Amino acid sequence: MKRSFYFIVICLLTIVFVNCGHKSTPTSVAEEAVKCLQKKDFKGYAGYLNLPNEYLEQKDSIIEVIGIFLNKQIGDILDLKGGIIDYEIQEETIDEESGTAIVPVLYIYGNGDKYTNKFALVKDSKGEWKLNYGD
Repeated sequence: MKRSFYFIVICLLTIVFVNCGHKSTPTSVAEEAVKCLQKKDFKGYAGYLNLPNEYLEQKDSIIEVIGIFLNKQIGDILDLKGGIIDYEIQEETIDEESGTAIVPVLYIYGNGDKYTNKFALVKDSKGEWKLNYGD
C-alpha cells in the first residue's frame, strides 16, 4: 500500500515538473492557436494573445469578450468555408533581438480553399511567446 502511494506521488510530481518545464515556441503557440480555430474555440484562441500588462488583472473577462467578438467576426466565415479541416505550419522566422517572430500557416478549408496566414508573435513580460495583435 505504501509503495503504491509513493509511486503515485512520484508520478504526479514528474508530471508537474515536466509541465512546468514546458517552453513555448512561436511554432507551438501558432499551432495551438490554429487548433482552437479548428474547434471554433475563440476564447481559447484569445488566451494566446499578448495582453498589455495593465490589463492582466482583468485577463479572464477580456479573453471572454475577445472570444465573443471573434466568434461573431469569423465563426460564420469558417462555417461557410467548411471549417479548417487541415493546416500546415511553415518555417518560422525569429528575431531574438526584438523578441518577435512570424509563423506562416497554410489553412485548408472544407470547401477546398487554401489561405496562408502569417502569425505575428512577441515575447511577453515573462518571456513566453504570445500572439501579437497590435501590429
